[in-house]
Amino acid sequence: MKMTHGPRSSTIMALGCWFLRAMTMADCLTTSERGVSDNRFRPFSVQRTCSLPLLASVNDSSDQDQLQDVTDLLVFKRKEPYSNQHPVYIRENSMADAITKQGKVPYGESSRKFRRTIFTYSDWVKHRSNVSTIWTLRDVFYSGVVRELIGNTLTVTASGILLILWNDFLVPLCGAPALSLPTLPFTLSSSALSLLLVFRTNSSYGRWTEARATWTRIITHSRNLVRMAATISDPADMALPASRSAAALDDLARDVWLFARSVMNRLSGPEDEKAYLTDLEEALSDTAPALWRRVLSASDRSMASLTQLSLSLSRTPIDAKSRLEIDKSVIILGDCLGTCEKIFNSPVPLVYTRHTARFLSIWLLLLPLTMYDSFLPGPTTTGRVVGRLLPQIAMVPTVMIMSLFLFGIEQLALQLEEPFSILPMQTFCENIRSANGRIIDWAVESAKEHHS
Repeated sequence: MKMTHGPRSSTIMALGCWFLRAMTMADCLTTSERGVSDNRFRPFSVQRTCSLPLLASVNDSSDQDQLQDVTDLLVFKRKEPYSNQHPVYIRENSMADAITKQGKVPYGESSRKFRRTIFTYSDWVKHRSNVSTIWTLRDVFYSGVVRELIGNTLTVTASGILLILWNDFLVPLCGAPALSLPTLPFTLSSSALSLLLVFRTNSSYGRWTEARATWTRIITHSRNLVRMAATISDPADMALPASRSAAALDDLARDVWLFARSVMNRLSGPEDEKAYLTDLEEALSDTAPALWRRVLSASDRSMASLTQLSLSLSRTPIDAKSRLEIDKSVIILGDCLGTCEKIFNSPVPLVYTRHTARFLSIWLLLLPLTMYDSFLPGPTTTGRVVGRLLPQIAMVPTVMIMSLFLFGIEQLALQLEEPFSILPMQTFCENIRSANGRIIDWAVESAKEHHS
C-alpha cells in the first residue's frame, strides 16, 4: 500500500531541502555580496542513503524532485555548480581534494601531506568571510584532529558513564560508598594546567614559525644568488648563441634547486625518496649524469648539494669581488640548513611533553568525580528513574566535549612540533626552479636586445 503526502509533509520536505541547500551554499555567496569575482570551495557533507520505504512512499513528482535534492546534497562527492555564478574550485592537494579523491577523511599521519597549504587571494577571501567561523561546526566530526582523539575522548566519557552507574545503581543496591571529589583541587590546578598547555602550544607554534621563516630565507637567497650572478655576468658574452656565461648560469640555477630539493629530502620521510629520485633523474640524468650518481650515493645529500653549489659559483665567469659578495648568500643557505636540522633533530624536551600529557589525562579522567554533584537532580525533581537520571546523563556529553577540546589543544601542539611535514616544501622547490629560470631568460634576452 502506497502512502501519500499531504501539505504538511510536503512543507516539511521543502523546508529540509531549503535548510540543506542553505548549508551547502553558505560559503558560495554571489559576487555582489562578496565584492570580488573568485572561485569558491564547495562544502562537503556526510554520505547517507535514503531507505527504500522512504523512496517508495513518494508519489508526487514535486516530492520526488525535492527528495532527489536532499539525496544529492547528502552525497559526499564533488558536485557540479548550481549556476555559472558559483564555479566550483577545490585547491589541489588540499584536504577537500583528498576527501574528493579518496571518498573519506584522512587523519593522522596520512593527513599531514594534505595540510601543506598555499593560500591565494580567493582562499584569503574565504578565510575571513563572516560565515566561515560558525559554519565550521557542521564539519566538526570530519576534522582530522577530532578523529585522532576519538580514543582519548571515549576513555574519559566512559569514566563518566561508569561513575553514574556506580553512584546511581550499585550504591543503592549494595551499599557501596558514593564516589565524588570536591571542586577545590580542580580549581587550583586548572591554572597550572592552562599554563602548561599554553607553553606547549607556544613552543610548537614557535618551531613552525621558525621553520617557515627559514624556508623563506632559502627561497629569497636562492633567487638572489642567481639574480646577482645573472646581472654581473658579461652582457656581451650572454648575447652569444653559445654563451659560456649563460651555460654557467644554467648550472648555477640547477644546483641552487638541487640544494633546496636535497634539503627537502633530508627533512622528509621515506615516502619522499621515490619522488626525489625521479626529480633528480629528470633534472640531471641527461645534462650531468656524473653529478646525478654522486649526489644519490652521497651520505649527506644536502651538504653535497651545498658544496656543488659553491663549486658552480666558482666556475661562473664573474670577478672575484662579486663572487665573494654572492657567496654571502651561499653562507646563509648553509645557516638555513643548520637551522632546519636543529628543528628536525631536537623535539620539545620529552620530559615537558610527557608531564603535560600525564597532567591533562589524569585531570580529565578525574573530572567526572567533581562534576557529579553539580549534575544531581534538584529537590523538586520527581518521577521515574529515567527522569531522575536525566541531569546526571547530561554530565556525559559535557565531559566528552571538554575532553575533546582540551585534548585537541595538546594534539595541535603535537602536530605543529614537527613542522616540515606540513610545510609545502615541494612547492617551494618548484618556485625556486621556475623563478631562477625566468631570471636567466630575462637576463639573456636583455643582453641580446642590448647588443642587437
